[in-house]
Amino acid sequence: MTTPDNPAAATLDAERARLRSAGYTDAEVSQILIARASQQPGGTGQGVMSNVLSSIMAVGSHARAVIPSFRKDVATIFDGAATASARAGATASLIIKAVVILVLGYAAWQEWNQHIVSQTEITAQNAEKAKWETLEAKTKAHAISQPAVNLSDAIFSPGAFTQDSLKAKTEFDAGHYDEAFKIESATASAAEAFELKTSGKAGTLTADFLAQLSWYALFARQYADALNAAERSIKLKPSLNEETNHAHALMLLGRSADAKAIYLAHKGEPLNGKNWEEVIADDFAKLRKAGIESPLMAEIERALSSFPPAGFKPPEDGFYDSQGKKCEKTGPNCHWLCRNGAVLCV
Repeated sequence: MTTPDNPAAATLDAERARLRSAGYTDAEVSQILIARASQQPGGTGQGVMSNVLSSIMAVGSHARAVIPSFRKDVATIFDGAATASARAGATASLIIKAVVILVLGYAAWQEWNQHIVSQTEITAQNAEKAKWETLEAKTKAHAISQPAVNLSDAIFSPGAFTQDSLKAKTEFDAGHYDEAFKIESATASAAEAFELKTSGKAGTLTADFLAQLSWYALFARQYADALNAAERSIKLKPSLNEETNHAHALMLLGRSADAKAIYLAHKGEPLNGKNWEEVIADDFAKLRKAGIESPLMAEIERALSSFPPAGFKPPEDGFYDSQGKKCEKTGPNCHWLCRNGAVLCV
């Protein structure tokens, strides 16, 4: 049923009727409408979201159009008075219509996935690109601010090592941790040499690259190098963000008391749009995914999640979150708890 409140549906139905009168089948009509919707240019005002919605509406409109025939086919199938050939024909018709709707629905879903779902990933990639462009701009600005220094004999140009760091990130994202560590180690050294040549001392640029190096070193299982890079980065530019790698390196080197002191000292502090506990939980999850585990992780997760809830005694042994609700062991805020409220059952 069309109404003035739904002009898009009314237009689709009118076009569907026109195409039917031209001799097209319902399946062909729907395919034509979906193809038209997907080919709408982005600059005409309709936009990607409108295109996707048009495709979905076209599928819905087709499904709505064949519902009466669906009912007729179903009635024929279950009509005891109908002939065997009539019931067989109704069954075949029903199957064909269902397949057509499924195929068209799948096409609309593919378009939704391509244009809408993937947009989040594209946004994240653009944010990452902006981060590295900012770092490169900062590098070039630093060089320009030192006109008295002759850079003609430098072994690199401003921003060149920023590109090398991007190569390291590509290797890291691909799971090539040793290669990422190797590239970033050379890049951090180049950044330090650049700052020493232009200003006489290592500074914030070196600190930024050392911070990235310490993260890669953890996954390459170069824990001593991770600790050294983290401590040097913090000394050059104190950062709560870098304290995370500092604590991780201490933990993986077996210095549990020192690591625990850092983990607990920053509980509740904001960091990168989250809080300290969430960032640590995310880091632990990434380390575990790479096969890196420490007995201290579970203890720190319990301490940071204030687990178990004060005075809470569950009705039975099992996994519970910090709110006292049952959960499955799939995240950092889900721990084993005994009926007596203890984490160790006796």
